[in-house]
Amino acid sequence: MRFNLPVCADRYAQIATAFGLAEKNEELSAERLVDEVHAMSRRINIPRFIDLGIDPPDHGAGRLLDDSQRDPRRIVKKEENLPV
Repeated sequence: MRFNLPVCADRYAQIATAFGLAEKNEELSAERLVDEVHAMSRRINIPRFIDLGIDPPDHGAGRLLDDSQRDPRRIVKKEENLPV
């Protein structure tokens, strides 16, 4: 969530308001929502990426990309689809 904060602050602020977490402005409301969601995740034991063995720098994005390139079911343009 924090990664997306710069582009989702307006939406996060709306959610924060709905949850009764509104602050002085949109940015502070959005930050409070992120903080509260992270705190809740820890309270209910939702694992962090690092807890799952995924390195923080890219959160496993590189590995996911590599895996997706080897997947024979990868998405192709409609005209490239082969008959089954």
